[in-house]
Amino acid sequence: MRDNVSSEKNTSQIRRSQGKRLLEFREHIGVSQKEFAEKLGIPTYKPISNMERGITEIKPELAKLIQYEFGCSQDWLMTGKGSMVFESTRSMSDREPRPSSRRTVSYADKLVDSVAGERRELAVAESREGYAMLDRIYSSGDQMMVQAINVSLSALNEALGYKELAKQVLDAQHHIQQDIRRLQADISKLKAENELLRMQLGGKNKDVVGG
Repeated sequence: MRDNVSSEKNTSQIRRSQGKRLLEFREHIGVSQKEFAEKLGIPTYKPISNMERGITEIKPELAKLIQYEFGCSQDWLMTGKGSMVFESTRSMSDREPRPSSRRTVSYADKLVDSVAGERRELAVAESREGYAMLDRIYSSGDQMMVQAINVSLSALNEALGYKELAKQVLDAQHHIQQDIRRLQADISKLKAENELLRMQLGGKNKDVVGG
């Protein structure tokens, strides 16, 4: 279990390091996250933001595209080794062709779709790390720490209970408001029908008097 936690922690550190380098390069060339994403064929700036914050992994194929479009060294971006700026010794005629737009858009779509999943994976990894820390504390026999954690967990459970109660109250208020709106609509309808009936009865009375 500890090996898994250590591996997940290392992966998280790598993501953060790559994200810092991506942010450093983007600021170096002076473009916004939106402009950076558009140039790469990504429909929104959010994946760029998530990569810079270390939430989302920078895939090798995207690093290669960044190197092609902006001149950022793929090796430097992924590993931190070498120079930030990619210096090609080849002539422009020998330069590798740009990845097709269809492939770029497809990758961008997958990147956007994967954001929610990666956030869940990050939450799971952080939860596992927290459970591992609790396990170490409980196993240590430090009664003071154990008691402090138990008090904190009790307070957390109580707070979650209040939160659930507040949610139930808000839901009840919402349903009551819906019922009130329906009653108001019914009352307005009844008033209109009553007014129409009154007008019809008034007309009949006039006809009787006139006859």
